Amino acid sequence: MRGALAWFGGLCLAALALAAAAMLLAGAWLTRDDDLAGIGPERPAAAIVVLGGSPFRPLHAADLFARGLAPRIYVSAPVRGKDAALLETVDAAPLPQEEVYIRLLKARGVPDAAIRTFGQGLVSTAREAEELSRVLGPGPGVLVVVTSPYHVLRTRLTFGRELPGWRVLVSGTPYEPFPARWWTTQQTALKVLSETAKLAYFLFGGRFGPDSYDAPAALPARP
Repeated sequence: MRGALAWFGGLCLAALALAAAAMLLAGAWLTRDDDLAGIGPERPAAAIVVLGGSPFRPLHAADLFARGLAPRIYVSAPVRGKDAALLETVDAAPLPQEEVYIRLLKARGVPDAAIRTFGQGLVSTAREAEELSRVLGPGPGVLVVVTSPYHVLRTRLTFGRELPGWRVLVSGTPYEPFPARWWTTQQTALKVLSETAKLAYFLFGGRFGPDSYDAPAALPARP
């Protein structure tokens, strides 16, 4: 019995050490971009796709468009934040995120004719991939998907599953800082921990659908 307990304890310690090492290296395995060297004016992708979540993402998409990587940009229309309904009661609701993205793209020189939106109230990466697959149909073709650095790996896996006929290349925006020592900054640490949990959920077959979004509580009527 003592030997079995010692063996089990050693196994637990090894597992903890492996998990700790994996977390410390999260900056490497979560953020590794795909190589875009073969994509350009002579061999463009079908489109650049900007996922919802961060206003730094369309800035990178505009840069890629300016380099001639694709003739159009698809902008996700995500679900509005839980605070939007409350802010609407005092006429202070923010612009929909897709509208903010479009304004940023235009400010960076992307013409209106090259910008398209897809979806409505999309609540997750899986829903974005599903909706884009419905809009674009089967491949073959190449898509360049722009997201945040910490979100690159899960995006690659999700879009690879939902768009099997397409070659999906994922690029994290350089405008959103992601320090190598990610655990030293509060915001980045929270993002990595959240992303790791979401990645594990995805790998075990889970997915966030429309019913997974926390709807805001009922608000009192305006006087």
